[in-house]
Amino acid sequence: MSQESRIRIISLLFLITSFVAMAMSTRISGFLGAHTLFSYFAIATALVGAGLSIYVSRRSQQLRQGRVYIMYSHADRAAASNLVQKLKAEGYNPWFDEDEIAPGQKIHESIQNGLSQSAVALLLVSQQLNLDNALIDKELSYALQSVKPADTSFSPVIPVRLDDADIPAALAGISWIDLREPNAFERLNQSLRRILAHPRLA
Repeated sequence: MSQESRIRIISLLFLITSFVAMAMSTRISGFLGAHTLFSYFAIATALVGAGLSIYVSRRSQQLRQGRVYIMYSHADRAAASNLVQKLKAEGYNPWFDEDEIAPGQKIHESIQNGLSQSAVALLLVSQQLNLDNALIDKELSYALQSVKPADTSFSPVIPVRLDDADIPAALAGISWIDLREPNAFERLNQSLRRILAHPRLA
């Protein structure tokens, strides 16, 4: 469970507690002191719950801004790393497993958290990419389900070709880009700016 999910649960508990306090305040309205105490407690817990909800919402939005998830075969690590450096130079905040997953962390949970925090994902397509690999297949499926581009006319996953490998069937009909072509990164950059709708990048 992500930190944002835990905070949402805590804020919900605060809100529930405030409603319970309000109900108890109403039932014991004959006792002025107790009534006032429960009223203050209800208001305080409601404010804390609302504050936590606002924090989670803003934090989630901040994480999504400029967050680009990179999916690739480890055989294409050099190409992926080069793309990550270019994205960082343009002000993006790429999610790259080598930077994000520390030794000992749960891989599946880290991947899910990374995708849920991202506004778009890039799939580096090459002859080395094995979609029969269970991890890659789950990664792509989860990306298609959980990533929500700001511009809904775009796919959650953009195919980025490194060689002549076929585009995966799951991304059929999605406009792809070939990094071998002139100005390919510039074109990709333009698409990312539209997708992310980032105030500084747009």
